[in-house]
Amino acid sequence: MSPGGAAKPFFERRILLQLLLFAAAFSIRAWHVLSLQGDEIYGRPVVDALSYHKMAAALACGEPTPEPLFWQPVFYPLWLSLVYRLFGVAPLAARLIQAAIGAAVCALMPAVGRAWGENRAGWIAGVICAFCGPLIFYETDLMPEGWAVVLLAVFLCFVAPSTASPASFLLAGIAAGLEVANRPIVLPAMMVVWCGSLILMRSMRRIPRGRVAACLGCSAAGFALVAGALALAKGQCAGRAGILPDNGGINFYLANNENWRQTACARPGAEWNRILRFARENGAVSVAERDIFFRRKAWEYFRASPMVFLKGIAIRLHMFLCGREIPRNVDLYEYRVASPPLAALAWRIGGFGFPFGVLWPLAAAGAVVAFRRVGFPFAAMAMAFATGAAFFPAAGRYRIMIAPAVAVMAAVGAEEIARAIRERFARRVACGLSVFAVVFLLSAFPAHLPEERSPEFFRAELMRLAGLEKFESGTGDFGESLFRRAADLAPDDAETLNYLACALARMGRKYEALGFAERAAAVSPDEPAYLANLANLLMAGGRPAEAEVLLLRAITLDHGTAELRINLGLCLAKQGRYAEAIEQFEEGLRLCPGHPLASQFLAAAREEAGAPRPPTCP
Repeated sequence: MSPGGAAKPFFERRILLQLLLFAAAFSIRAWHVLSLQGDEIYGRPVVDALSYHKMAAALACGEPTPEPLFWQPVFYPLWLSLVYRLFGVAPLAARLIQAAIGAAVCALMPAVGRAWGENRAGWIAGVICAFCGPLIFYETDLMPEGWAVVLLAVFLCFVAPSTASPASFLLAGIAAGLEVANRPIVLPAMMVVWCGSLILMRSMRRIPRGRVAACLGCSAAGFALVAGALALAKGQCAGRAGILPDNGGINFYLANNENWRQTACARPGAEWNRILRFARENGAVSVAERDIFFRRKAWEYFRASPMVFLKGIAIRLHMFLCGREIPRNVDLYEYRVASPPLAALAWRIGGFGFPFGVLWPLAAAGAVVAFRRVGFPFAAMAMAFATGAAFFPAAGRYRIMIAPAVAVMAAVGAEEIARAIRERFARRVACGLSVFAVVFLLSAFPAHLPEERSPEFFRAELMRLAGLEKFESGTGDFGESLFRRAADLAPDDAETLNYLACALARMGRKYEALGFAERAAAVSPDEPAYLANLANLLMAGGRPAEAEVLLLRAITLDHGTAELRINLGLCLAKQGRYAEAIEQFEEGLRLCPGHPLASQFLAAAREEAGAPRPPTCP
């Protein structure tokens, strides 16, 4: 039989195996998505996923976006809006498409391994990615992490020395540019692999210098093409050119300030609003101003306490190695209740977390025993990514973005240790197992982190966020039942108590609402929103004098909010103090010139006070 005839069945068998790998990966991802679909609590996009959903829906319908387009990385909302244009505003369609794309990455992993000279490890890495619980969770959420994994896998495939050609490096450069538009935090890791690949190519005497230079130029051109288009688009939309989103400053500050342990764990609602209020009180109102302000505050912290700053970086580097999934917007483990595949493929016992409690030690062993092959560029990439991520709050959804590289290195580690045991290379076995043991212990210690709150806390938060969606849409009971369930789980959560009071007030049950508003204000007496809500209920109950005291306190805490001034004006008007009410309405209009009701309230107060109205143009 000719060599070509023998190669054809092998090629066909390889394609068949990749298709089977794709089918297995897609099946388990679709199972996870459909398990969550329709669930009142776990089937809804929340926090950042909800933000991306709303922005994409607005773009698909041609409406103004609720937030500036370049507030967050722009690639994912544009992609999601395209899906919504084609299939309607349906998160299920987007999640299933992302499940298929994630499954395609699993099928691509054998090609990645083959490109780096690790054929068997590539197949093992594909299986690891197919059944990696955290990867399944983040790939199918309405978040950009899934696309970050795709772009990194494509980049690794095209930038490998064995595939070195100007065309492949041009595609690698384009993938790196798209990653900047999707998740800029991955770019340093990509650049390290790119440099490592060029070094390996230069060390291969069979690759001419001219070809290396051509690859270098093509990759730079591909990156510049996408980055330049991104900078121009931001210049047109936001009025200032750049390739980075405007939320980098606040995320940098959250992890780098005197109270970073608290700010890094800030939850949606009052805690997040308090951080934004801090910027507003210092004159940073727009997203661009906030970005600059928070960056400046973080660097001021570094200059004032450089050793403490570096200690925080070291702590977050250690947290990056944690085997458990550190929550950020949501707690992955809470979703295990509704998803059987996630329950089987992502779990924790004490300080140990599966699967990263096993993958990290295996990857470290692979980096050591195969350092001269793939260990050098892949280990350097992981270190570069971990170092960059350590400047921001630790979260499981950040490190999942380098899952393809971790899977390849873990597969290499498992393969090399098994080979050394089989061939009785005692020194290599001892080396690999020693590295495994050290990293295993590091990944399981400490057994608890401040970010890891109780399951009841995260469950209550999900119920509150689901109730808030009903409240804002005005459907059903305005979220009352969900707010009550959340309050039963977390009776001292002021945010839940406040929203429950709002829901009851909207249904006309103001006396009942007053009790929950009082509880919210008692739990968090320094939150202006809770004080204002309680004041509004007191006014509705004919107690304007008590409401005035609360509103004055709220204004001392947040003097830049027009609503508080307008509410105080209404409170004063109810007491017949129209001159003082006019002052508050005028201040509210100064803070928010386009307020829909303030002008009407001001005109009514002037009429009641007998004050002359300002002249109007004929």
